[in-house]
Amino acid sequence: MGNKQGQHFLPPEIDKWHFRSFLCNFRNKSDSVAELETLRVKRERQIERERRLTVDSINGIYIPKNLEECFIQLDKILKKIDKKEMVELKNSFGMYKYHLGIGMWIRNNWGLWGGSRLEQYFKSNGVQHPDDMSGIILTHYYDWLHGVREYGKIFEAIKKK
Repeated sequence: MGNKQGQHFLPPEIDKWHFRSFLCNFRNKSDSVAELETLRVKRERQIERERRLTVDSINGIYIPKNLEECFIQLDKILKKIDKKEMVELKNSFGMYKYHLGIGMWIRNNWGLWGGSRLEQYFKSNGVQHPDDMSGIILTHYYDWLHGVREYGKIFEAIKKK
């Protein structure tokens, strides 16, 4: 099944697909082979996750190591007009409007879902869910923009108690 350029429309993994209803997933027809493939893929993911916990960049993006570095990086990443809009909010609760914008970027690019030193930092300080992690970053970035520069140290002291 190819087109005029000799390219195939179906991916080479089609032999591993196991169809159920309208959904499909990768699965070999042989249960024993499928189980081995599943274990191999899980192990590869675990190795990658462990590697991500030690690196300072993932996919070319610097990963902050603590809350203060998050604020410094956001200062570098965000445009002046965006920071101005954030500063003009009535209070830090207004930062919720960025949860699906810059918040999603933080969760995805700083490895809060897939493992990173920043995720590890938050977990060591008692914060388990990536949505909560990005919420803390955004809420206190508001404070950072208003001159409260020591919040990172305060956060660590509170969470360690």
